[in-house]
Amino acid sequence: MGTSDHDPSFRIDHLQSLVTYRLSRLQARLNAQAQKLLEEHAGLSLSEWRVAVVLREAGEMSSADLVRLTQYDKAQISRNVGKLRGKGLVMDGGATQDQRVTRITLTQAGVAAIDKALPVMRERQGKLMAGLTVAEQQALFEAIEKISDNIDRAEIDKGGGP
Repeated sequence: MGTSDHDPSFRIDHLQSLVTYRLSRLQARLNAQAQKLLEEHAGLSLSEWRVAVVLREAGEMSSADLVRLTQYDKAQISRNVGKLRGKGLVMDGGATQDQRVTRITLTQAGVAAIDKALPVMRERQGKLMAGLTVAEQQALFEAIEKISDNIDRAEIDKGGGP
C-alpha cells in the first residue's frame, strides 16, 4: 500500500486513543526493562523468572498448575521448565497419585536466584508506582480488572470480535 493509498481520516494520534495500542507499548517497555534487570541480577529471562517466581511463592506444583497461574501455554511452560532445569534451578518434586503428572519444585539454587532478584524487582515495582497515590494505584488495578472482565464477557479470545 503506497502513501497515496492511506486513509486520510486515520492519523497517528488516533493510535494513542486505543487502549490496546497503549498497553502493548507499555508492556513492551516493561518487559524490556525487566528482562535487562533479571539477566543482570539473576541470569534469568523474563519468562523463566515468571515461572520460577510462581514456584517460589506457591511451592511445588504440576505443569498444569503453572499453565493456570502464569497464563503461559503448555509449550511455554515446558520450554521454560527445561531451561530452568538445565540451569539447575528446578527439579522434579514429590510423587503424585497420577504417575503421568510430574511435579516441579525449585532447587536450593533456584530459591537463591529468586531471592537475589526479588529485592531488585520489588524496588523496580516501587519506582513504577512512584508518584501514584494509593487511590490512583487502586484505580489502576480496578481498571485493569474491568478490562480483563470485558475481555472475558466479549469472548475476544474465542473470536467473538474486537
